[in-house]
Amino acid sequence: MHLITFHSAQRLTGLSRRTLWRRIAQGALKSPHRNRIALELVLKDIPVPLSATDIASILRADQGEAEAQHEVALLFMGYQHAERALPWLQSAADLGCTDAMYWLGRGYIAGHALPQDEHLGLSWICRAARDGHFIAQQQMTALNL
Repeated sequence: MHLITFHSAQRLTGLSRRTLWRRIAQGALKSPHRNRIALELVLKDIPVPLSATDIASILRADQGEAEAQHEVALLFMGYQHAERALPWLQSAADLGCTDAMYWLGRGYIAGHALPQDEHLGLSWICRAARDGHFIAQQQMTALNL
């Protein structure tokens, strides 16, 4: 059994904390720990197929690892679930993952599942470039920024 936080369960499934608690109260889900839930109990609510590697990434992301959060975001983006990817992407970018900063910037510039905001998008790409992201550096150079 792999325990994850309710916050991660919400991000993965799109279910509210209240819905998760209601399912536990109704006996549909069993939580062996007050603040954690077994990942296996919510797998059917996650809209993408998961490999063993994906589950390992989810567990690391749940522990706050920025690169793993980015991997989970890319998993959801790969299956056209941008709304599920965004919280993971934002968390990873906030923790300093340059790949996440770059993708978040692209999302803001394109307005893909985010409000279109070129200034905010460029600021994320600029931050990624400053922190060493090669593609972002090349784009900043091409824009003379």
